[in-house]
Amino acid sequence: MAFQFSSPEGRSLCSRIIQDKTEQEPHDHQLDVITRVLDRKHVLAVTYTGSGKSGYIYMVIIVLRALASDPSLCPQYKGPQNPVITVICPTNALEDDLEAKMHRYSIPTLVISKERREKMKNEQHKDIFREAKSTSYSVLLMTPEMLASNAFGHLLEDPAFARREAALMVDEAHLMWVWGPGFRTEYTQIGHIHSRFSKGCPLVAFTATLRSGTAEVSPRNAVCRFLGLQAGHFHFVHRSNARYEMKISVRPLHQSRQSDRFPDLDWLLHAKGKILVFCSSIKWGSKIAFYLLGKQSGATMASRPRTYHRLHTDEYNRETLELLRTSSSLLVIATDTLSVGIDIPDIDLVIVIHPTDLDDAVQKGGRAGRDSIAVPSPHLIIYLPNKTYTEASAIIAEAEESPHKRIDTSLPQLALAACKVANIDEQYENDPDEQPCSCSSCRTRPRHPFPSPCTCSGCQPEVVDAPASSAQPATASTQKIPAKKRISASMREIGRKELEGLRWDIARGITEDDDAPLIAILSPQTMDRWLDLMQTKLDSETVSALISGEHLRELDKPLEDIHEIQLLIADNRHLRAACTKILSCLAKLHAIFHDIRELARVKRNAQARLRRQTQKAAKEAEIARAATAQVQMELHAIEEQAGIDNVESDDCEEDV
Repeated sequence: MAFQFSSPEGRSLCSRIIQDKTEQEPHDHQLDVITRVLDRKHVLAVTYTGSGKSGYIYMVIIVLRALASDPSLCPQYKGPQNPVITVICPTNALEDDLEAKMHRYSIPTLVISKERREKMKNEQHKDIFREAKSTSYSVLLMTPEMLASNAFGHLLEDPAFARREAALMVDEAHLMWVWGPGFRTEYTQIGHIHSRFSKGCPLVAFTATLRSGTAEVSPRNAVCRFLGLQAGHFHFVHRSNARYEMKISVRPLHQSRQSDRFPDLDWLLHAKGKILVFCSSIKWGSKIAFYLLGKQSGATMASRPRTYHRLHTDEYNRETLELLRTSSSLLVIATDTLSVGIDIPDIDLVIVIHPTDLDDAVQKGGRAGRDSIAVPSPHLIIYLPNKTYTEASAIIAEAEESPHKRIDTSLPQLALAACKVANIDEQYENDPDEQPCSCSSCRTRPRHPFPSPCTCSGCQPEVVDAPASSAQPATASTQKIPAKKRISASMREIGRKELEGLRWDIARGITEDDDAPLIAILSPQTMDRWLDLMQTKLDSETVSALISGEHLRELDKPLEDIHEIQLLIADNRHLRAACTKILSCLAKLHAIFHDIRELARVKRNAQARLRRQTQKAAKEAEIARAATAQVQMELHAIEEQAGIDNVESDDCEEDV
């Protein structure tokens, strides 16, 4: 009988090799996976975020290289002398992260991406796939698009490369279900491409989030289908993905992706620590960042929200990641690009806005508190669409009544759950009493047990500050504005355009070494606040007095220190240096608004006169009609009377 690495002896051998080469004892689930891979078995692994799933890659290579260099460790083993593992990654960021991890263990790694391919061609005049044939590399990291390329297909046909194939691995396998059927169809071809690898090459897929779901909607079944894994022909490793130390809050978001203001998120302006916000689109995330930045007065580079997405340059995104690693407090608003494989240990809070399903929310939430010592109490906030939150029962009922619609109910279930943590356990079939890992690190720092008391928003309902109205600032809505000072919607549009011109004027006077963006100089929210103040404390008379200097003579203060000016500039240094320009612009707007109001008054008066004249004419016409009718009635009566008299006269003549 062939030697089995999954036997107690085999597990012990692998553990010794790994500890000798890395000075770390592998987790039980890591041994479960790597020993099956060495036994040439297919594996699907689902374990919690931060559990060390990337260890599957380097631990297999470490053991294989040790066995090849010292056959006495396991004389029965007959494997490749120069093993290579192909790893499928969803994003370039994850490729970079895994490459760095492989290098820490002195594992030569080649990233095969569109960008790296072009760079190697232009700078080294080499073809990256020809380079991949070299025995110098033990790990190849690539996207599913590169895996499905013709160039990689030619590599698979190379006999020397085929003899080296140790495994095909798929990191973040849940994305096969999320992205595969839609815009990244190459994910659905992985099973087919795997059949072109050498016979017996094991296929390994791993993730933190893969629900069995329902008969109609089963992410796990879909992933197995895309991989070509059949029940009974692969080993399934399942460890609870629960993060019991993490507080989980579920809230409704009253604004949508079409909104320009997001008062539900105003509290972020005062939040501390490292905060990562996930949005489903670049535009939406940028609008939220724009809104929050507009509400910050005197924002500095360090305090501004940063965005992370594919439209930024690689340099800018790397800078954002470096700031997130090194800063003590930073707000980053990101797309899915940052949701997988980024190992920053001390993120305090993750916010997921409108996740597609529970897998999406839990996966992104796993970015928080990956180091339990650095962040002992991480927090995940899931903002659901208002309809999903308030009509969860109806959505679940519709899914049951119309199974053909394939409606995912994981988030409505979470919204309705009395305990959010228990519901996540239920949906992922987690065992709260799971046998703990026996490795030394887990014995020293065991995973947190089910919380008692639970701090989730179901067990301890949150008291969230009511957001301010997004329709209009309080100064405009709570005060009675006289008609002669009121600024209409059309006037506001004119005002915003004039203030945008003022912003450009101020920006042109800023030195080149000042990094202030336009929004930091004068945001749309500040513009609206100024227009509101022009109806009250900064009316035409006040602005005229400020320009003429009356306040300065009375108070003996510099212009920028006058109370009314402080209402405008707050502590914004750019506005403080442009007080005269600001007042001139406001005076111009007051003159424009006065002309608009005067024109409207003249128009109203003309319309009123026309109405009065029309009413007078109508009344006179009615009188004329009534008089005409009266005359006609009288004539008719005369005619009738004349007819009677004629008849009587004729009768008299006949009698004679």
